[in-house]
Amino acid sequence: SSGIKAEYGQFGALCQFVEKSLEMYRGELSLVIYPLFVQIYLELILGNQPKLAREFFEKYKDQQEGREDDLYELTTITTKEALQINSTFSHFRSNKYVIRMCKDSFNCLLSHLQDNSHVLLLNLINLHLYVDVFDGLPKQPSQLALSNSTMMGDGMKSVNQQKMHYGVVHPPAL
Repeated sequence: SSGIKAEYGQFGALCQFVEKSLEMYRGELSLVIYPLFVQIYLELILGNQPKLAREFFEKYKDQQEGREDDLYELTTITTKEALQINSTFSHFRSNKYVIRMCKDSFNCLLSHLQDNSHVLLLNLINLHLYVDVFDGLPKQPSQLALSNSTMMGDGMKSVNQQKMHYGVVHPPAL
């Protein structure tokens, strides 16, 4: 139970860190909040701690802006069995959540987690997130909203569905 309380506290510290970080990094750093929130909630459920899961949920649900539908569905999961029959969150648990962020944002996140010995959050990131790091400037909030994070495997269904034509392209007849 002390490990669970530590996870809980580390998440709160991460939320404060993101909120107080430089504005240019804040948007990308905030991308880890939702998937970690869900994973910690599910860890508490799987650890047979539904009361603590509910406390955690109530304390940090306001950090999950724009995720009301997911949050409602998450509240229906109060047992291991409920998680097993919920396709959305069992998929969330068994696949990696993909986040794109620039190298500077990622290094900022890692430094914070390592400097503060947030081993539990580092483990959750390793197990459940895939951080796609790119060179360049951090994305602006308007760019982030365009689908910066997804589940590993989502979006792959439409790949290679468009018809390809081989050969020389003829100019249009005038």
